[in-house]
Amino acid sequence: MKLFEKLIHDMLFMGIMCYTRDWSVVIPITHTKFKVQPQHVRELRTDLEERLQDFVYGFTSGDTDTGFKNVPCLVQTTAPSTAANQVLLHGSDLNSLTELWVAHESGQRSPLTIGGLLGLLNNTNLVALDSTGTGTINLIKGNAENIPELPQGTVLSGTTAPTTDLQIPGKKYVDDVMGTLNERILVGEGTAAHGATISYPTIPSGRASGDYTWYVMVSVNSINTSASAGAINKIECSVSSRVVTCRGNRTNWVNGGTNVWVNGTANYIIIGILD
Repeated sequence: MKLFEKLIHDMLFMGIMCYTRDWSVVIPITHTKFKVQPQHVRELRTDLEERLQDFVYGFTSGDTDTGFKNVPCLVQTTAPSTAANQVLLHGSDLNSLTELWVAHESGQRSPLTIGGLLGLLNNTNLVALDSTGTGTINLIKGNAENIPELPQGTVLSGTTAPTTDLQIPGKKYVDDVMGTLNERILVGEGTAAHGATISYPTIPSGRASGDYTWYVMVSVNSINTSASAGAINKIECSVSSRVVTCRGNRTNWVNGGTNVWVNGTANYIIIGILD
């Protein structure tokens, strides 16, 4: 009842429209004279009708509906205070626009509209009631970096694969894809001596090396040297059928200045792509 009384009070005193007479609670001097009572009643009826017919059904001839037509909420210069068991809707300024706000009995005030759209203040979560009915669940918010942010642990309904570029994939889909990639693409790396055969990376169960096309890349890691040797003239570093060639040609003064090949080691990476 108090909410209805406040609504009527706001309608009557906010100056929303012009009325035949200003509202007055002053008792007429002639109020005790019976002959003027019918006129007072007619004026009161007119005053109430003018103030209510734009907001409440039933005050215009022919109305058969019941309920409120609309409820204007003008800007209030000070935030309304609430009492126990009350929630108040009111108009309040936000960025120089009148927006609809709600004031809760806890003292919390929040806008329900921003720029005329349903909205929340920055870094404030949209919430839902939890399964116990006593707590809340954070749903989404616009964070301080002006980016939509979902809370940690958000679950996507369903486990089907996304079908468009902008859909968010679930963990199961990502795990399935990564599991497939781990089987489809094999990578190994290490160091191999001249003449050594590079080993395959671990091949998944049920697969064989022949199921993959292999790519191997090598680079020089080291070439054997000695104090009695001359400068290296050239280096060979290559791989064929996973067999490494890594050696250097140099002048060996101990052997009368003849050129000899000295072995080295190569760094390698081997990649297998499932056919």
